[in-house]
Amino acid sequence: MIGSSRPQWYVPMFSFVYIFAGSVVVGVLTSALAALILKHLNLSKQPTLELAFYLLMAYVPYFMCEGFGMSGIMGILTGGVLLAHYAHPNLSTVTQISSNYCFKSIAYLTETFVFVYLGTALTTFNHSWDSATVAFAIVLTLASRAANIFPLSRVVNKYRGNAKIDAKNQFIMWFSGLRGAIAFALSLNFPGGNEVTRRVVISTTLVSVICLNASIHAPTIDMISGLGYCAVHGYRSWRRNIAYSAAPES
Repeated sequence: MIGSSRPQWYVPMFSFVYIFAGSVVVGVLTSALAALILKHLNLSKQPTLELAFYLLMAYVPYFMCEGFGMSGIMGILTGGVLLAHYAHPNLSTVTQISSNYCFKSIAYLTETFVFVYLGTALTTFNHSWDSATVAFAIVLTLASRAANIFPLSRVVNKYRGNAKIDAKNQFIMWFSGLRGAIAFALSLNFPGGNEVTRRVVISTTLVSVICLNASIHAPTIDMISGLGYCAVHGYRSWRRNIAYSAAPES
């Protein structure tokens, strides 16, 4: 139609490919650069500088992707996975332990802030509730996680040898992975639609996150115990491995 302002069908496809592929490329390049620098520069004598460089390179993909109009979350996810595999082994032992605790502390603080903001949003935002949309969102969330975790676990198990993901672990991955902090943060930046649509998206995400956390995360410990796992034993094993790796060689 002449004079139509509707975008062509290939425009959103090109935008998706640009955002997805570009974010992955940025994450790969920055993590590869960090791994090479840490490998060839002797920063072990200056652990503070080494840790600062490692932290900065972990967040560089986010800022670069946001600057180029791509997905900062996708970029930092790709970069983080590759940094853990290729850059982390090049760190000194002290920096490896320090970075582990530092990232865990940052993740805990930021997630706490998001959930505090989520709680205040429940009483301060101008909401538009729709029960059918909320129920539909919860069902789709559970179904989409199941459609990802169980088939992908079967694919991964074909290449893991003896270290396979058993059915109990797959169920726990599906059952306990619905925290919703990122989903709520993304809903606040919902780009399309009018103000009413935006309020519906934010309200639906908020209620879905609260319902899933109250009904799923609360009984997670009991579910793990019922399936025969011991979280305390796993935590102690992790601390023992960290302490062993930090011990000086005799």
